[in-house]
Amino acid sequence: MKSIYPDLTRHPYYIVTPNYTSQSGGVKALHLLCHWLNRTGERAYILAYGGSDMVVNPDFLTPLLRPEIVDAHGADGLTPIVVYPEVVVGNPLQAQCVARYVLNYPGLLGGDKVYAPEELAFGFTKKLAEACGPDAPVLHMPLVDRSIFNPGRPRLRKGAAFYAYKYRDLHGQQVFGLPDGAIEITKCRPDSQTPAVIADILRSVEVFYSFEDTQLNIEALLCGCPVVLMRNSYLKTSLGEHEYGLDGIALGDSPQELERARDTVVAAQFNYQNLLDNFEIQLAELVKLTQAKAAQTPAARVNASIIAA
Repeated sequence: MKSIYPDLTRHPYYIVTPNYTSQSGGVKALHLLCHWLNRTGERAYILAYGGSDMVVNPDFLTPLLRPEIVDAHGADGLTPIVVYPEVVVGNPLQAQCVARYVLNYPGLLGGDKVYAPEELAFGFTKKLAEACGPDAPVLHMPLVDRSIFNPGRPRLRKGAAFYAYKYRDLHGQQVFGLPDGAIEITKCRPDSQTPAVIADILRSVEVFYSFEDTQLNIEALLCGCPVVLMRNSYLKTSLGEHEYGLDGIALGDSPQELERARDTVVAAQFNYQNLLDNFEIQLAELVKLTQAKAAQTPAARVNASIIAA
């Protein structure tokens, strides 16, 4: 250890994000990015575009950016590295050093379809990084809380569960191919199950039928439950197919595919651990890239008028 004090020559990170919610993987990724940057010795802060009060996870290291912090960094001649998610249009903070965390396809949920050439765009998965450009780095953050979603003690499994929120509620489609008595898992409803209850369901059923690309698919695997992807016009591929592969996942409900999925559930759990280990490597590389970019950028303060006092 060189010093117990932070390195004040390092350029700080300002991460623009919505309020914390456990219902959004993208929002969790932004807040956890701030948390892990601080865990590794960087100085990172979050702010809400528009200056609204922030809701944070009290268990994360996510200090709020204040105007006086911006002033202090400016007085020290530092260049803030502003991290925007892909849904933010343009560069509202008028930052000189921008990194763009692409958590879904550019422009799909809002935001720009093409980013300024001076921005450093990086993808949540390899597929999303490729959508940004041939050399865009990847920062994949495995987001499942394994203290909740784990195999638990061995138990007799029976029945099935399914998830079709967007497929049915947003796209107006009818579910198909489900066995009688399948338990529906829901989110974003007043009566939706808690994560702990969902995990208990996934530990009790023989198979999980999924009609969309959702984190629940990974949560099921970590609970020891094989997943059947019910292919439809809204589920043709997975954003994380490079990272997670098809261990534990059946493409359709044929007996052969389901048998293969059952036989590879444990392999899927090992794959997940490898992704966790690789995250720290990817984060270190991203820090190296962004710090180098900031060092080559003239020091300039961001537009603090939209930062809550």
